Amino acid sequence: MVVLCVLRFCSAMSLFYCYFIMPSKAYQKRQKSKQRYNERSEAQKVSSQQYYREHRQEVTDRVRARRADETVKKHNQQCVKQRQRERRDTDESYKERNRQAVRERLQQDQTYKEKNRQATRQRLQQDQNYKLANYNRAKKRLLENDSVKEKHRQAMRQRLQQDQSYKDRNRQATRERLQQDHNYKLANYKRAKKDC
Repeated sequence: MVVLCVLRFCSAMSLFYCYFIMPSKAYQKRQKSKQRYNERSEAQKVSSQQYYREHRQEVTDRVRARRADETVKKHNQQCVKQRQRERRDTDESYKERNRQAVRERLQQDQTYKEKNRQATRQRLQQDQNYKLANYNRAKKRLLENDSVKEKHRQAMRQRLQQDQSYKDRNRQATRERLQQDHNYKLANYKRAKKDC
């Protein structure tokens, strides 16, 4: 038991008073619990090691069964994904390494690329927020990167030549836009004048 003695000098009587501060009961209980744990921990280690030596096959089978359980597998996978998401949100270098690995895998593995494409299409159909964010990213890329803009133009020209229904829809949309948007009409006029 720890006892703390505090000496205090009283100036009026020139005497020393000694106060004994006793530890609380909760503190004493915690200390006893720690002491019991320390005494028993070594014995517990030894007994658990002995149990493992005697029942090794049973313990390994139980662990294997737990790992094979689908609910445990799903839980562990979700935990791993959550940790990865958190790390991506906080660590920029990890995020960039991850993106680079995905880019390489998309270039090398065609089945992964097709699976990714289908998942993206499905997500675009289901999630309107994702669709809007995807549209904004594509628009930003077209505005900032000239090579992307040129590739896009080539693809659109090729599609206009090959797909008649797309050509008709595009022509109709352009006519409507020319009637509604004065700035687009002016820009279109300048482009036509430049091409001549």
